[in-house]
Amino acid sequence: MTRTTSKPKPPSYLRLKRTNGKHIAFVDIAGKRIYLGRHNSPESFEAYNRVIAEWQASRGEIPTDGGKLTVTELLSRFRQYAEGYYRVADGEVGKEYRNYLTLIGIVKSLHGRTLVRHFSPKALKAIRQVMVERGWSRKYINRQIVRVRTIFKWGVSEGLVPVDVHTALSTLQGLRAGRCAASERPPVRAVTEAEMEAVLPHVSPVVTDMIRLQWYTGMRPGEVCIMRLVDIDASDRVWLYRPSRHKTQFRGRDRVIPLGPKAREIIEKKYFGKRSLDAFLFSPAESDDHRRAAQHARRNTPLSYGNRPGSNRRADPAKKPGDHYTTTSYGRAIAYGCEAAWPHPELSKLKRAALTDEQKEELRHWNTEHRWSPNQLRHAAATRIRRVAGLEMARAVLGHSTMAVTEAFYAEVDIAKVSKIMAKIG
Repeated sequence: MTRTTSKPKPPSYLRLKRTNGKHIAFVDIAGKRIYLGRHNSPESFEAYNRVIAEWQASRGEIPTDGGKLTVTELLSRFRQYAEGYYRVADGEVGKEYRNYLTLIGIVKSLHGRTLVRHFSPKALKAIRQVMVERGWSRKYINRQIVRVRTIFKWGVSEGLVPVDVHTALSTLQGLRAGRCAASERPPVRAVTEAEMEAVLPHVSPVVTDMIRLQWYTGMRPGEVCIMRLVDIDASDRVWLYRPSRHKTQFRGRDRVIPLGPKAREIIEKKYFGKRSLDAFLFSPAESDDHRRAAQHARRNTPLSYGNRPGSNRRADPAKKPGDHYTTTSYGRAIAYGCEAAWPHPELSKLKRAALTDEQKEELRHWNTEHRWSPNQLRHAAATRIRRVAGLEMARAVLGHSTMAVTEAFYAEVDIAKVSKIMAKIG
């Protein structure tokens, strides 16, 4: 038998007795008394219905006078709203919510006690300056400032923020390249096949399969992390993978990723018949077993000495491998692989403190030139697809709504073709 949770009962319509017989209606919400007018009058019932509707719409919070509302109170209410709104299909909190959490901490530390009606573009500039001093990139700072305005825009819709406050904040222009002190992030480049192959010997076979699938298909890192057999239509020569959740799902868009022969081969040989239909293909626990097996293979101490394999494991470790990779853990695995591919294997195993300053600088330079992330695999696939089949086909494969997105972020100009043309006409 399942227990159903009922909605909280709204506060009652109450009467305050007066000696002159003109009784007053009121309602108590979380210890705050709100007067509604003469008891049993149509106006008091109308006021009561309005207050209760606002109380229910604000998820049981006390109606607040916008003139006395502080920025901290506004942020608290928005955070409660955002925690429910910015969730993905399986109920997990999305990345956008975490971006807001980072932002809320800065805004609260500078202007938490400021009244909302006194929050001005000058205050927004001060927040932006803190972001610049933290070394955030110009584009990320601009996106975070837009999020601040989104919070105040939401406050306007809830009747918490005066309209003119949000209008004033909208007048602050974003930082421009070359005209501010904020750092510029280098453009994302496509990882080369040689760079990809150099990393594969230094990651687990599970991560190797994930990397190759991204290289062949151009899917997003989050999409490869949550692959399951139940999400794959294997009825045709080219399989169709429909992720259980994806970036544009909240817009009501479908996402279909074609899996060609090379991608099919990876899944068919290694995972068909070895995973249940609803289990995630790529298991961190399997990678951990591979790591332990590799450590055991490198062991020089005889088994008669020291710990035997598995004898010193905790029965209930504080941190267990998840049921699937996250974009963070997947990216971290690739980062470790990139560093292990440094052409000084005897040094790459040492801790940073054991390296000389010259070796640390060499390692830093190596990471700058050769370290890459999962998104760069998607970038590489987009560039190859565009060269072979054109921009429209690249847009379709990547799942972009418009070609402008594909062209702006992923489709690099084919310098070889341009140079060939200019050799003829220039």
